[in-house]
Amino acid sequence: MSSSDPNALKTHQAATTPTARSSPSVQASRQWFLSDGRPASDSHPVRKGSIHTYVCGQEAFQAIAADIEAAHKSIELICWGFDPAMALDRSKPRRPESPWTSGETYGALLERKAAQGVQVRLLVWYNDAGSCVQNNLVGYAQPAYDHYPGGVVAETWAERNRGRIGAAYPLAEQRQDYCTLWWRRATKGHIGNLEVRCRDGVKDAVKASLADEADKPSSEGGQLKGWFDEQKLVEAYATHHQKPILIDFDHNEGATAVGYIMGLNSVTDYWDTSQHEFDSPLREPSGATAADLSKAQEAGALVDAVLPTALRLGLPISRRPYRDYAARLTGEVLVDVNLNFVRAWDRARRLPELKGDGGNSISKVSPPVVENLAGMDPQTKVPRSALSGRRAAPAKLMAACNAKGPIVPLQVLRTQPEEPYADGQTRQAFDKSIKRAYFHATGEARNYLYLENQYFFYEEWARHLKAARLSFLNGVQTAPAASSEARMLHLIVVTPQPENVGMVPRTYDTLKSLGEANSMRNQHEKIEKELQSQKTKFLKFIGPSDIAQSAQKIQAPTHKVDGELVQDGKDLALKVIVCKLATANRASPKALGAARDIYIHSKLMLIDDEYLLLGSANMNQRSMAADSEICVATSHQDHARELRRTIWGQLSGQTINGGAGTPQEVADAFKNFSKLAAGNFDLIRAGKAITGHLVKFVDERVASDRVG
Repeated sequence: MSSSDPNALKTHQAATTPTARSSPSVQASRQWFLSDGRPASDSHPVRKGSIHTYVCGQEAFQAIAADIEAAHKSIELICWGFDPAMALDRSKPRRPESPWTSGETYGALLERKAAQGVQVRLLVWYNDAGSCVQNNLVGYAQPAYDHYPGGVVAETWAERNRGRIGAAYPLAEQRQDYCTLWWRRATKGHIGNLEVRCRDGVKDAVKASLADEADKPSSEGGQLKGWFDEQKLVEAYATHHQKPILIDFDHNEGATAVGYIMGLNSVTDYWDTSQHEFDSPLREPSGATAADLSKAQEAGALVDAVLPTALRLGLPISRRPYRDYAARLTGEVLVDVNLNFVRAWDRARRLPELKGDGGNSISKVSPPVVENLAGMDPQTKVPRSALSGRRAAPAKLMAACNAKGPIVPLQVLRTQPEEPYADGQTRQAFDKSIKRAYFHATGEARNYLYLENQYFFYEEWARHLKAARLSFLNGVQTAPAASSEARMLHLIVVTPQPENVGMVPRTYDTLKSLGEANSMRNQHEKIEKELQSQKTKFLKFIGPSDIAQSAQKIQAPTHKVDGELVQDGKDLALKVIVCKLATANRASPKALGAARDIYIHSKLMLIDDEYLLLGSANMNQRSMAADSEICVATSHQDHARELRRTIWGQLSGQTINGGAGTPQEVADAFKNFSKLAAGNFDLIRAGKAITGHLVKFVDERVASDRVG
């Protein structure tokens, strides 16, 4: 995409509007959805339904548990990762079989519903190497012990220590063993009505999708001791990153069907409250060891700074705070959630059987139920009857919407290199509708653009935003009368420090493109010194590194006194603030520090109280072109406005919420956010308690290579 062409993706529908000579002005509404139904998008039509957005895992997982409990016929889950030992609803008492958490575990819940006759289908991402690194299937695949570097878990802790357990059975090992035994039963077909399938990225499809990108992954340098460069990591290790849930789609003609699209992974790390307490037993114990932290740091990972201190002092501490969102959906929008599941399920394979004796000496579970394999293919263990016929909308699908709030327009969007995209203007071999929606909606922003995302390293998007602003402002200047829409746009970005040092360069590029290079001053100075060194006689024949060359190409804007960005001498009517999140330590600040970073796993965009997009997609090239992703968008103003007020209030300690979202209220909120974030940054350095969670984004690390 050229930075001079803000509509290179051709997502806008052209319209001709007649005007009178005496009054040549016109009022027009903004097109938020792709194709907007004119002509209808073949792949992603705008449908009707209801939406409720949950903030953080406590609310979302509790709602999911209730909907699973109410399931009559089917429970279908697509997961990047699955943790059988996590509890969804932690308001329930602790159980003897799972002393590490409160409430019933996810594995036990699904097993119990399957025993009631509900068909449970679980589709996970699995790669024999990637899953060991990510530990996304807890208890199934991970680098379990020093002498066993990877692959599937061959034996439980109890089996390795048979006869020597006694009273010394570490809680972390009990938890891990619980997961391993669950996976054994599930993959061997010992849980009736529960089937687990897996899928992995298709390299050729991913390469074709990436070939369409303006900025290609780099083949220079390499993380992990030079074994993997960015290009290889993205092309060969694409993941299936979706996390939708669909319940009772065709039960009673869809009258009680419900679904979820979210960023939350089904792993216990992602459970947290919206208060993000510094330490909370409900988040489960950290379980990290000094050796774990050392290995993570060697691999370039950013370690929760509180953990090393807690380990050194022998202080127990919970897993770190996490922030994310989930959307509960009902109505005909579930047709597209269903199609996404059916297509993926029908081409997936059975998750390989986890070997072992499968003894029940560890977790107290009901006796295993042997699955009836009469309808299974003996070679693949995949049912002969696939789900491909389940495509039509059940007759009563809208019935579940009646008591769930207003009926609103909704659009399901995806990144799926293995499946085509089609609408009235475009036909492609790969689905990039999430990227198209992000770029399209960004160009429509006039008042504020709020991004909360786990990653923020997609510089192509930053170029697009600037080009869209210039195009819009040029149009305003040529209009016969000034447009009331020609106001300042306030971009608020909330993102964590990159989780791996290899992600620093792309993050720096994106921030530099938005005039925020000083947020990563050390990386900026390293690149500038390298570029200057090429001018010396001694080093002039040594070309700059790929990272420096990439950064050199970026056209960084300058700032006016009031913070407005100026690109190539032209005002952008754009102001930017970049923040991270932290939570105050009000219990023991002297021992563990004044604050603890909140890990932002969110994938949310809000624009002007008129558009909401959330789901599984990050603001990086992986999510826009390589990994499979799914999001949902709506243009319902009341929903977007209330969510914005809730979020801004939470992050500011209820001191700022933007009110009704008028231009003046947004401008005031932006200014106050900037003051709050800068003030909290200084308070943390002074060892004092902060207000709310917003903190000025600063990353002082320096990177010499990249990860994708």
